[in-house]
Amino acid sequence: MGACGKLEHSLLHLLLSLGLPSNTAQPITTSTLATHRNITETCFQGSLAVPMAPKPRPSELPPAPKPVVHLAQSIVISEQASLTGNFPIRVGQHTVIHPRAKLNSLAGPITIGDFCIVSERALIAAPDQDGLEIESYVVIETNAVVEARRVGEGTTVEVGVKIGKGAVVGSNCKITPLNKIEESEIVDDSTVIYGVGQRRIDISGSRDARRKLTEKQVEALKQLIPSNRTKFMS
Repeated sequence: MGACGKLEHSLLHLLLSLGLPSNTAQPITTSTLATHRNITETCFQGSLAVPMAPKPRPSELPPAPKPVVHLAQSIVISEQASLTGNFPIRVGQHTVIHPRAKLNSLAGPITIGDFCIVSERALIAAPDQDGLEIESYVVIETNAVVEARRVGEGTTVEVGVKIGKGAVVGSNCKITPLNKIEESEIVDDSTVIYGVGQRRIDISGSRDARRKLTEKQVEALKQLIPSNRTKFMS
C-alpha cells in the first residue's frame, strides 16, 4: 500500500470513530471523504496546532534621560556602564568606571575626581540639586550605594556599603563591607568603620601609600577593561 493508500485507510478509521456506521451500504467514496474532511480538520485543529509565541510588547517605560557628560580623555569607562539623569556628570583624569556601574544624576550633578575606581554594580546617585562630589583617589567597591553630599579624598568604600543621602564622609576613611552611613551623617577624616558600625581613627599615616596603591590598580585596570568613552559623549 502506497503512502496515499495508507493515508486514506487511516482517514477511514477516523471517520468510523466519528460516527460513520461501519455496516453502511453506501460505499465510502472520494466525495464522502471530502464531505467529512472538514469535520476531521475541525476536530483536530486545536490539538495539532503549534502554539504561537506571544508577540513582544513594546516597552511602556520612557527611555532614561541622558545627562550632559564631561569625561577626561584618560578615563577608562566600560560601554556597559550606565550614565543617566538630568544634571551634568563630570569625571576626572585616570578614573575607572567598571561594567554595570551606575551613575545617576536625576536629582543633581555628580563630580568625580582623578584616579577614582567605581566597581561593578556600584550605584552613585546625587541626593539633590546641590549634587554629589567624590574627590580624587576614592575607591568604591562592588554593590556599594553612595548618595552622599561628599566623599573625601583617599577614602575606600568597600563591598555592599550604603552611604545615605546627604552624608559627608571625610578624607582617608575606610568603610568596611556592608556597613551603613545614615542620611546627613558626618564622618570625620581618617575614620575606619568596621565590624558592625564600630569606629576608630587611623593614625598610621598611610595616605601616600594608599595613593600609590590606587594608581597601580588604575594602571592594571586600564589593561583589563575595554573603554568606550565616545559612546557617552554623543
